[in-house]
Amino acid sequence: MPQLPAATPVERALWLLLILIVLGYLGGVWYNRRISKATGLWLEKGVGSLGGTPSWRLVRSLNSGVEVSVSGASAPLRQAQIGFYLLTREFPPLMAFEMLRGKRDVLAIRADLSRTAAECEIVPDGGKLQAAVNASAGETPFLWQPLPGGLALGVREPAPARLVKAATTFAQRYGAVTQRVSLRQQRKPNLLAFFSLGRLESTPSADLLAAVRELVVAAGSKAGA
Repeated sequence: MPQLPAATPVERALWLLLILIVLGYLGGVWYNRRISKATGLWLEKGVGSLGGTPSWRLVRSLNSGVEVSVSGASAPLRQAQIGFYLLTREFPPLMAFEMLRGKRDVLAIRADLSRTAAECEIVPDGGKLQAAVNASAGETPFLWQPLPGGLALGVREPAPARLVKAATTFAQRYGAVTQRVSLRQQRKPNLLAFFSLGRLESTPSADLLAAVRELVVAAGSKAGA
């Protein structure tokens, strides 16, 4: 029986690379699905506090993330979409590229309000996002004041005491995981909020959603449609 020629160093390297890619893919899929299931259960416990009717869907697949849309939410929200989006761990080179660009596992809240609220921003103090917000502020620049947890509160006009108090309380609890909270009057969604997953899940999701709603109320709501 003829013997097969021995593999060359290049062939062995290619086989090793292939094995590493397959193992990386399987490990990444397993890990992301584990995160996705745990985060979904965590989020499910708090979604009911919004009222309305929730509707769940996958983001491409379970290992990419999950979104839940809530129609008919109770005031001050009208409808909301909450989703979590995960790094592409099933392809390590792409995950490394995402991380170099600053991407992480993230929880996003988007909502339309049943009442109008004063525009405000809560972002990392002194960061690139704060600079970008300033650059897009137009003729009415934001006035900034520092908050706990390395955040800053930006408003179009002097902030009412209740908003400062609510923002301070929010930052004390969620400053380490907050990427941005934005309230906009004219653009929809009226509310945008982004948080880093991980340590966020050490607190109940209902508490986070309640804290976000308190910020909306404290921003000076008026009766509206």
